Amino acid sequence: MKKTIYSLLAITALLFSSCESFTELEPKGKNLLTTTDQLEMLLNKEYEGCSSDMRQMAGDMIYADNNVATIISQPVKTRNVIIWTYDEANMDKMAELTPSDQDYTNFYGYIGTIANPILSKVDAASGTEADKKLLKSEALTLRAWSFYMLVNKFAKAYNPATAATDPGIILMTEDKDIQTAQYKSTVEEVYQQILKDANEAIEIDGLPNSAVNKMRFSKPAAYAVKALALLNMQKYDEAEEVAKQLSPSMALLTTIIPHILVVPKVI
Repeated sequence: MKKTIYSLLAITALLFSSCESFTELEPKGKNLLTTTDQLEMLLNKEYEGCSSDMRQMAGDMIYADNNVATIISQPVKTRNVIIWTYDEANMDKMAELTPSDQDYTNFYGYIGTIANPILSKVDAASGTEADKKLLKSEALTLRAWSFYMLVNKFAKAYNPATAATDPGIILMTEDKDIQTAQYKSTVEEVYQQILKDANEAIEIDGLPNSAVNKMRFSKPAAYAVKALALLNMQKYDEAEEVAKQLSPSMALLTTIIPHILVVPKVI
């Protein structure tokens, strides 16, 4: 009897030992984002932030192959008709006419699948401090830029008199629980978050003066996002001071052919 009990105990111990060894194995083909090299792979992303409807709202040029005159004369209001005719009376219909939006999906995707995972894991990841500073700075800049693009499209323009109460967008940061409902922050809170992220990215000083490649962020990019936010907040003197720090980095822009030379006198 005693031999049987001892045998059972030995078998049980072996089973627990085997289970423990098995659970310590990393799943094959899975990236657990435990190193700076793995986290940096998240940044190998082609960012898309060019929206045709935002361009239409910004000027009198309509980018479409459709017969605009025919479309806007139709009795049924469509999303494009409301945008093209600046129809504020029917602007409340935009939500139901827009079941999905590429910019909304893209920018919250950049925040949720790139910036926030990096920010939540980089401190505990193995790697050099220089690599960690670069990753954290770049993730903060990416998130600041994404919030800037989102608030410009999906909220009212910044008005110093009403920004504290105007509804803005959801500020999905790395400490938020994605499984629970989140609510819109005010326009003021959104811009303060943009400045916070941009300032922290600049203070960490981990970004290179020249980006790793054309789809990555550089130190001038962090300053540019900050300057744009201040410009929208009508803090023109502050925006100018930040923009001046970009001057040496932006010298190359003087060689770009002005749009008016490519398409002279469009209107």
